[in-house]
Amino acid sequence: MKRMFKGKKRSIVRFCIFNFVFYSVIVLLLFLVLNSLVIQKLNRTFPSINNILEYRAELENDDFSSIPKNEYENCGFLVFDIEGNLLFTTDEDLSESVTGDDIWLINSYDSGTHYQISQVELNDGSMGYFVTLNFRDKSDGTEELLGFSLLDGNYNIIYGDLFENSEKLTYKEFEFINGNYNEKKEVVKYDYYNSQSDYRTLVFVSNLFTEQAYGEAVSQANLIWIAAFPVLGICIAIQVFLFRRDIKRSIMPIEKAITAYGEQKDPDLNLEDIPSEFKNTASKFLEMHKNLEQEKAEKEEAYGEIRRLMTDISHDIKTPITVIQGYAQAFLNGKIPDEEREKYAEMIYRKSNDAVKLMESLFEYIRMEHPQYSVSLSDVDICEYTREYLAERYEEILNKEFELEPDIPEEKIVCRIDELLFARVYDNLVNNILRYNPPGTCIYFSVKKSENKVLIEVGDNGKGIPENLRDKIFRPYVTENSARTGGGGTGLGLSIAKKITELHGGNITLQEKPPKGIKTLFTIELNQKEKG
Repeated sequence: MKRMFKGKKRSIVRFCIFNFVFYSVIVLLLFLVLNSLVIQKLNRTFPSINNILEYRAELENDDFSSIPKNEYENCGFLVFDIEGNLLFTTDEDLSESVTGDDIWLINSYDSGTHYQISQVELNDGSMGYFVTLNFRDKSDGTEELLGFSLLDGNYNIIYGDLFENSEKLTYKEFEFINGNYNEKKEVVKYDYYNSQSDYRTLVFVSNLFTEQAYGEAVSQANLIWIAAFPVLGICIAIQVFLFRRDIKRSIMPIEKAITAYGEQKDPDLNLEDIPSEFKNTASKFLEMHKNLEQEKAEKEEAYGEIRRLMTDISHDIKTPITVIQGYAQAFLNGKIPDEEREKYAEMIYRKSNDAVKLMESLFEYIRMEHPQYSVSLSDVDICEYTREYLAERYEEILNKEFELEPDIPEEKIVCRIDELLFARVYDNLVNNILRYNPPGTCIYFSVKKSENKVLIEVGDNGKGIPENLRDKIFRPYVTENSARTGGGGTGLGLSIAKKITELHGGNITLQEKPPKGIKTLFTIELNQKEKG
């Protein structure tokens, strides 16, 4: 392999290019040959008089025998002089069927004069034929009626100025003026002068083009393609074999490295030993190995986070339970004075309520993490929804001596949300502001559109969040002492808010640099429902 990829003699790129070009040329040539054979097959089956007129020199020199007779299947031609004498025929049967007396009945190829037959109903109710002789002016496309005749169903001439010397047309004559030689063939004539200025009439008989005849011809032509499949299969087999052999050699070091990694060994892969064409693959493998090792470390960190979470849960539950247990023990031991019994009972109630809230928040957070958890979405005007929410909490905000500065447009902006669940997002954000800021703090609430998104901003001009806590503000059980959390001080408020927005197909972020005058600003992004 090293001999193959060192130096300039061989490389996988040259090999691939050579094989691609070589086999592409072979396939292209094969296709062109087969396509030519198929076209020739169809042309031989359904030729036109133009195919004979390609031998114009032979026609003008009366050298009819030089025109290939067997080039077209079941077709032939005759040549007559001005007096209707037969000069040449490709088939004796044709000369017996078409004579000089029949020439005037045959439609002309390019003179513009042609017969047209229409089936009509006669006065006695039977069906007849209305035959017209028309002249089409090629310069402007107009047609001139040269004559007409009315025939009954047996081709008897009822009246008209065509066929004046006949009382009845034969079936052959009728077919000739209809452009047919018989049921399967058509006939047409071409008048010209030879090189000696002698008048000649070429009568060409060819296969009648019908859907059935064309289908049969195509089926026969397709046999050519079928016969070519083995040749094409051999070419593909050779190409596959050569590619497989050389590519397998070139990627052998990578395969060894993958095998080593599967055996929990360090993949010893030197990029210098890899062909340049596969260095990117090898580099990606090493990068993947590095990422897997990193994910392994992150998984260990996640396990540590779970252990921390369990520790925080046990601590937060243990704290109120310990207080309740101590006060209850004091009650049982009779150590609580009568005048303080109500105070201690209230404390037990408050701590038990904190424990219940903690368990409810924990249960809600865990429930939202379940993959089968779903929300009940409905079309809601988010502007009106936000105004109603702020109206409900307005009195509470004023009683705590906070200010409210809403910026909500009057237009209707529709989003699909779970009204009851989404209110929890607003609650957690507003509760954070009320709990961790001094009186006089202003609460900012705005709703605006951004293309097909809706941006809801909730912020305040209070104390702000320390820089070192911003990255983990949405993590569960970031405690009160280290960050502002909602949900009744459980440490799960912002985690629940983020989960709810994600369940709505949106997101919530903490802006790194809020506008001047605002210390903390959360942005909720939701999908706007399209109109219509």
